[in-house]
Amino acid sequence: EVFRCVHAPRVAVRAAPNGRAEIVAALAAGQTVVVERERKDVKWRRLAEPERWASRVSKAPAFVAVHGDAVGHPRLGALLERLGADDEEDVLETWPCAEAVARAEACGVAWRRT
Repeated sequence: EVFRCVHAPRVAVRAAPNGRAEIVAALAAGQTVVVERERKDVKWRRLAEPERWASRVSKAPAFVAVHGDAVGHPRLGALLERLGADDEEDVLETWPCAEAVARAEACGVAWRRT
């Protein structure tokens, strides 16, 4: 799934799906992010492994809140919005980290956690 950060100036990426968890990175407003398919907790999304690697997020796993409710600030409203299927395909084709992931795989760089 692909989401776009809609909260300015940024949204925290955390080490756990909790508003008090360690901040390990941040998403800038307008930035797109590839996340794993929906989990049980729909208030949080887990960054997909290629996204974490390409974005140099050293902590795994890494989570981002979808709405301010998840971090105890409902007045913030939506923090991320899911892109539609057509938009998602376009983003995945032009994902800034796609080339880095493809090159790493072609060179045999072990970027996936086993």
